[in-house]
Amino acid sequence: MIKKKSKKIQFGLNLFIYVLVITMLCSGFIFQVTEAQASMSNILPLPDESKDNGDDNTGDDRPRMNRTGTTTPYIPHHYSILINGGDDCTSNQNIILTLAARDATKVRIGNSPDFAGSEWQPFYIHAVVSWPLDPTPGVHTVYVQYMSAHDKVSTIISDSIEYNTECGIKPIEPDLAPEEPIEEEKTEEKVEEVAGVQTNEESKTKDQNIECVSECSLVSYDIYIINPDGTERHMNSNFVQTEDLGNGTILYKFEDKSDFDYNDVILEVKKTGCQVEISSRPLEARWHHQVRIKLLYDGVIKEDLMLWTDSHQSINAAKMVKLNEC
Repeated sequence: MIKKKSKKIQFGLNLFIYVLVITMLCSGFIFQVTEAQASMSNILPLPDESKDNGDDNTGDDRPRMNRTGTTTPYIPHHYSILINGGDDCTSNQNIILTLAARDATKVRIGNSPDFAGSEWQPFYIHAVVSWPLDPTPGVHTVYVQYMSAHDKVSTIISDSIEYNTECGIKPIEPDLAPEEPIEEEKTEEKVEEVAGVQTNEESKTKDQNIECVSECSLVSYDIYIINPDGTERHMNSNFVQTEDLGNGTILYKFEDKSDFDYNDVILEVKKTGCQVEISSRPLEARWHHQVRIKLLYDGVIKEDLMLWTDSHQSINAAKMVKLNEC
C-alpha cells in the first residue's frame, strides 16, 4: 500500500518537472525570436540621401531621414512670382506681385538681386503684395527669395515688366480714305425744294440718328475682373451675384476665389441709352484685381477696355463708357 502511494507521488513530481522544462524552453525560444527580429529592424536600408537635391523647387517634398534617425530640414520649393497677372507693361508705378511657395516661412523682395535695403518678411504659402517700381520708364525686374523655418533659402527668382505711362493706350490710326469730290449738284441739293418739307441736310441728320439707334441696339457688354493669378470672373457667371437697385441700376458683386462671400469687387452699373456708368464700391478682398469691360457688336467682340488696373485704388471712383460713338 505504501509502495503504491510512493509511485503516485513520484509520477506526479516527474510530470511537474516535465511541464516546467517544456515551458522554460518555449519561453527561451520566443525571447530569441523577438530579439532576432529587433536586430533585423536595425539593419533595414536607410533612404538614399543622394537623391535629395536640396534647392530644387520642383523636387520631391517628402522629409528625408538621415543616419541618426532625424528628419532633414525642409527647403522651400514650388515657389514663384508673377507681376500684374503676367502683363507685359503697366502705366501704374505700383504693381501687384503674386507670390507662392511651399515650406517657406519668410520672403524678401527687392528691385536688385542683392536685395539692398530689403528685409525678410513673414510668409505663408501665398501672398498678394503691392510693390513700387522705380519711376524711370523702361523694363524693371523684381527679385524674390524664400526662406524655410530652418533658415534654408531658395534660389533667387524674378519677373519683369515694362513701366510705360502710355501702356494700354491704343494709337490713333489716320484715316487714309480718299476724299470724295464735292459736286456742284450735291451742293445745290441743300436748297429746299418745296416749302414745309425738310431739307436734304436735315433728312441726312435724321437718317444718321436712326442708324445710331439701330447700331446701339446691337451693342452688349461684359464687365469682368482678372485675379492676380490670371483667372477671370465675368458678370454673367456663377462667381457674380446681382441686385436690382431700381431706376436702371444693377449691383454686381464679384467672388474672386472660393469662399463665395461675393464682396471681393462690388460695382454699381447704370445703363442709359448708349452709355454705361460704372461705379466702384468698397470691398473686402485681399487680392488686387484688374477691372475691364468688353464691348460686343452683334455678338462679336470689338473692344476690351481697362476700367481700373487696381480694384483697391478704384474704390468710390466712377467711369462712363460710351457703347457707340455717333
